[in-house]
Amino acid sequence: MAKFNSATTKLAKTPLTRDEAVDRARLLRDKVRFYDQNPTIDDDKYEQMADLFQALVKHHGITPEELSGRSTAVVQAKNSLKRLDNEESPISIFNRQPLAVEDMQVTRANKMDRDHDKALGFKIGYNPTTNEWDTEGFGKAVESRRAQFSPADHPEIHPDDMDKLREAHAMGMDPEDYKKATRMGVPHDYLTKVFMGSARPHNIQDEYATELGGIGNISFDETEAGSTVRGIKEDLARQEELPQSDSQELESGSGFMPIRVSVMKPTHIAEGFKRGISPEEMLDAWHNNGFHPLRNFNTRYTYPISRYITTRDAGANHEEARALLSSLTYIPNEEIRRSINNGVKPMELLSKADHYKDVSLEGPQAGQIDSQQPRGLMQ
Repeated sequence: MAKFNSATTKLAKTPLTRDEAVDRARLLRDKVRFYDQNPTIDDDKYEQMADLFQALVKHHGITPEELSGRSTAVVQAKNSLKRLDNEESPISIFNRQPLAVEDMQVTRANKMDRDHDKALGFKIGYNPTTNEWDTEGFGKAVESRRAQFSPADHPEIHPDDMDKLREAHAMGMDPEDYKKATRMGVPHDYLTKVFMGSARPHNIQDEYATELGGIGNISFDETEAGSTVRGIKEDLARQEELPQSDSQELESGSGFMPIRVSVMKPTHIAEGFKRGISPEEMLDAWHNNGFHPLRNFNTRYTYPISRYITTRDAGANHEEARALLSSLTYIPNEEIRRSINNGVKPMELLSKADHYKDVSLEGPQAGQIDSQQPRGLMQ
């Protein structure tokens, strides 16, 4: 990122009143936040905007409360309160923070939450009785896709790399997504390892998934998309336009029913590689809902993997990123980046910012959100 000097020079040439600086910083914050949530967007002006935003905040002493449009006096009054009653839930604490709520709304509006994970182009059989996936059927699907792959459709690919593209296509990766990701510099082995390791039940239900309450540790009814689909199906059934069917009728003779599986976007995997993140770290963040502090309470609480990536890009290592993102006190990414650029260590920032560090975040789904994945998935 560019140095502060360039942005400071611009400030000197165009002096602003403090109110004007706050308004300008709010506009820049939204642009910088959009990039943080979509790090694959190629915007040559991003570094300039981020640099100017940080310089404005530093030069005018603009607070996070002013950036969000909240009254500093009100926020200071809230922060002066003593520890909340132990009976107040972490969910209510988190949802009382305007910036946290805004972040969730933006995430859903941009379709970056778990409900909108990219799904594989084919379904995989799942047996709810044994909690196992049809690995044999998955293998047949892979071989079928491998045979259907046509090198003639990709004349720009060097013949030596065609087998790699064929393999990526066979496992469910869109060839164009693969080519875009590899152009970003990610090695084939890194890309495919994270792609396959990221597989998890897709939270958007179809006619089969509506027969299940969930898969493993994933409860479909907890997602807005899942409950909506179920509601539509029930309405149609009441109108006798769609006959009701139980899960037994949907299962094949082997006991498996076809279920969608979602995976990480290849471009996000490439962004992780560019920032020196290991496959294991990427998957740890992915399967833990981006380390959202409420991940143990409900699968709808999630940070996009891009937020973990940009937190690492700001200068935090894996454990520091986990701690910062897991803070019950919402810490905006721009504040993390600004603090690290100013020499504040991530754990020092966390110690000062997290007002609820003593509140337990263990919930009904304690532990890794995908820790109870069905057996045999992608193995």
